[in-house]
Amino acid sequence: MILFSRAPITHLFLFSLFFSTVNAHENIVSIDYAADGMHVTTPYGHFVCTEPIFYDLVACPAMQRLIKIHQYGPSHYVKAKTLYANGYNYTRFDHSICLWSLYRIKGRPLKDQISALLHDISHTAFSHVADFLYQGNKKTNTAYQDDVLKNFLSEHGVEAILEKHHFSIDEVSQKPFLDRYDYTLVGGLLAGKISSTELRNLVADLDFQESLAKKPDQGWYFRTMKSAQQLVNLYLETIKLNMSAPWNTVVYEYTKHALERAFNIGIIQEKDFVYDMSDDDVWARLTQSNDPIISTCVDIVINHEAYIENARKNNKFRHVNQQACTIVSPKFRELDPYVKIGDEFVPLLEIDYATRQNYNKLKCKIETGWLIDLANFNLPIKCYVLNGH
Repeated sequence: MILFSRAPITHLFLFSLFFSTVNAHENIVSIDYAADGMHVTTPYGHFVCTEPIFYDLVACPAMQRLIKIHQYGPSHYVKAKTLYANGYNYTRFDHSICLWSLYRIKGRPLKDQISALLHDISHTAFSHVADFLYQGNKKTNTAYQDDVLKNFLSEHGVEAILEKHHFSIDEVSQKPFLDRYDYTLVGGLLAGKISSTELRNLVADLDFQESLAKKPDQGWYFRTMKSAQQLVNLYLETIKLNMSAPWNTVVYEYTKHALERAFNIGIIQEKDFVYDMSDDDVWARLTQSNDPIISTCVDIVINHEAYIENARKNNKFRHVNQQACTIVSPKFRELDPYVKIGDEFVPLLEIDYATRQNYNKLKCKIETGWLIDLANFNLPIKCYVLNGH
């Protein structure tokens, strides 16, 4: 089927040029348009998409907005050299396209592909900072953007696109099972923890068995134990590097405080933060503010390493009145892939003692948490990591 007529080729060329400009880094994702369809290249491979629904969804403003929302939120601005070994710029758009391509390349149904493409469309600026703002960093099974996804699709024109192509919000709003697999693999690639060849070999070993799925989309397994081990070990490495590191909690907590203050004094309108602003816009407003509370919070975010290191070196901080401190433990997200052993499908951690030991050790550290003085806004705001494992 030919998706595009000759008439809109100029428009499509410009659209393709726009993508090339935005992704002028090492191009995690590239999208080009031609008469035979939409050409998509990701770390998983290349494919040509001819279904009109995907052109409409990728082109819609709500999806385009994700180009300006970084995958790692405020961490992007203060940890780029650690998070991206090769100068990448990883966005929620990149992640969404990569996850879609993973489902596409593995031959999953259109509704699963649509779910993968749209699963992060409701992210606010700074992504998971919204969990700290609106959920108090509570350990729920869903994140803020998941809680508001259906309303977002309805209110931002996406539902109309779905209905045009005979899909409903309920059909495509399930959480994609491979979400964690994708950001582990691509995040590991960008951090230099895995090669492109290793990534593709892992994906080649991944398969789907309908009878294994207790819920839709959960029948994924690896054909070999080695691949499952590689994925889990890569996951542990990447979350230690980023999401579950003590510095990450500091950065997110004080970004939250800066935003709350910015909302209160009108530097940023909350509805703009949630629906319209890019990460760069928000970061500029915060870093250029002369408000002393915002300035102090931003200083802690930017110089978080010095604050944490000074606290570790100064033993007297271990005697701080703990009533003034808060135990902060990031949400530990489970990852225990199935492995096919003969005719059986078995969770890796049931059969691999060494990996289970490493996994449970890190899980215990994360769930125990870090003792951090988050202070009440009596300047100067201090941040101490007292028992950072």
